[in-house]
Amino acid sequence: MDDLDVDFNMIPEDAKNLSACSKCHYVMENRQWRSIDGCPNCKEERDTLRFQGAVALLTMNDKDSYILRLLRANYNAEPRIPGIYAITLVRRASAEEDE
Repeated sequence: MDDLDVDFNMIPEDAKNLSACSKCHYVMENRQWRSIDGCPNCKEERDTLRFQGAVALLTMNDKDSYILRLLRANYNAEPRIPGIYAITLVRRASAEEDE
């Protein structure tokens, strides 16, 4: 595993106040999302406050990374950079659910 190319500035320092990109599932702290324009993984500007579970992706080598293959195959995520990824995004069906 010689392709560990993690930008540690993008890794959350705390497990609180996290958000995930609603397109690729990339997870960062809310303050990190506010400090950049768009997701560092997919460049989209969409994030969600609600997700369940997270995994760390440390290598982008398909042969070495079960997590990379799992995210691509089962969770409709397309990781392009190492980091933390949400397993399941929680989407609201309608505003009525909040009532």
